[in-house]
Amino acid sequence: MVKFQKQLEGQLVPEWRVKYCDYKQLKKVVKRIKNQILHTKNQQHKVFDPNVFSVVHKTRIGDGEDFYETELFGTRSDHEKSFFFGLDDQLNKVDKFFRCKEDEYDAQARQLHIQMEELIPMQELEGEPGNKGKVQRAAKMLQTAFVEFYRGLRLLRNFSYLKMVENSHFATSDKV
Repeated sequence: MVKFQKQLEGQLVPEWRVKYCDYKQLKKVVKRIKNQILHTKNQQHKVFDPNVFSVVHKTRIGDGEDFYETELFGTRSDHEKSFFFGLDDQLNKVDKFFRCKEDEYDAQARQLHIQMEELIPMQELEGEPGNKGKVQRAAKMLQTAFVEFYRGLRLLRNFSYLKMVENSHFATSDKV
């Protein structure tokens, strides 16, 4: 667990740190549930009920945003309820951030396309006096913008990848 957590933290985008799943907080709740189960087993009470399960619903709210909510069936402890509500909050936080960034990069791609379309006719005028330097500066600025755009897309891809790795690790570690 510690090795995974350190590896994960080493790959986070610092300015997006608060947008990642709060893995540490959810682990604390899992440990409380585990301790509760151990305590309950020691008291000879039934721990697992086969009728206890959960379903995650995805709902579209007013502004077109998706919202995930876990519906719990059967009797759950306060710690278990806290875990699922916290998990819902984390999932919604990460999903909202990802979609927001996706929209930002989509708008940025459209803007870069417009700028590229404007640069093409300018390059034809490059041979005229006084235009060569202006066209070269514009091309250099656009090239820099494309490099930054690409960098941002890679960060978002890595965010998405870490989100999947983090969730699969969380689901398989310290099973309750």
